[in-house]
Amino acid sequence: MKKLPILLLLASVSFAQTSIQEKLFIKKFFNNKQCDQIIDKEYFQICYNYKAKGANYVYYVLDGNKVNTVNIKDRPRFYDELELPRKYRSKHSDYTRNQLI
Repeated sequence: MKKLPILLLLASVSFAQTSIQEKLFIKKFFNNKQCDQIIDKEYFQICYNYKAKGANYVYYVLDGNKVNTVNIKDRPRFYDELELPRKYRSKHSDYTRNQLI
């Protein structure tokens, strides 16, 4: 599977409170030309690429009041993104015995 570089776009405040310049910058990456599908997970968004079966870009918001409030000790290694059509989802086997890992 071909791997694409991932650009992480960080913000310290919610998207609604970002400046116009920040919103325009984010729209350069999160639009219908760059993304086959944009998945909104409340605290982060994923610009998904069907061909690569992975994210082109990820944007997330860090809220200082919520950092470390709910730490998860055992995190799953992988989960299917159910918002994607089945044929475009990555599977755990896509990442096993991968030369990049």
